[in-house]
Amino acid sequence: RRRRDRGAAMTLPALRFSVLPGVTLQIRGDEAALRHYEAEYGSAATMPAEQDADAVAVTFDRGSRDGEPMPGGSVLAGSHKTVSWHAEVSHPHTQPIRARIEIRGVPRWFGLSLTQGYLVEPLLSIAAASVGVLLPAAGFVTDAGATVLLGRSRSGKSSLTMRAAAAGLPVLGDDQVFLGRSGRVTRFPRRLRVYDDLRDTAPDAFARLPGWARRALRVRRLARSVTA
Repeated sequence: RRRRDRGAAMTLPALRFSVLPGVTLQIRGDEAALRHYEAEYGSAATMPAEQDADAVAVTFDRGSRDGEPMPGGSVLAGSHKTVSWHAEVSHPHTQPIRARIEIRGVPRWFGLSLTQGYLVEPLLSIAAASVGVLLPAAGFVTDAGATVLLGRSRSGKSSLTMRAAAAGLPVLGDDQVFLGRSGRVTRFPRRLRVYDDLRDTAPDAFARLPGWARRALRVRRLARSVTA
């Protein structure tokens, strides 16, 4: 089979985000991929810079399986429900750390969200190791300082974070926070997750959402109940 030209992927548009001190993420791909990451990390968007400035460079390429393999890298594949993915990742000691990801199935936003959690953010954790630790945790600020909540998925981190936000406390993140070498905890600039059980777990936060968001959560909860 004829191999796809690697240079073709480089013609895709790109966005760049300064997600942590000294850690910049470049996302290259189609419009859906760029929209997803702009919504996720938009507050950390930065001006274009030289490729060498990136700590992590990710390309969402529908033809990644036909590209040349990355020397010394790894191939990672997975699936969940209606989507699957195939990724080629460079050696973690390379600079920048590179990944080419192909997503198959629908809806595409679901695949983008899953690969963000399973692939892209773990790569950011590796890149951040030189300046601190990206903790899988939620965090908010009180008069006593930063409170960091460690817990597995669905343990209630987002619910407690939304309660803190409703109480007027500054929020550092609901799933990732950054601990620098100095001991300072800083915000990871990803939008907060809002789940369809928010009305039960954090009613004050639910009441503060705009009407369209409350309606969307009700519809999502109904769909989850009907489809199991």
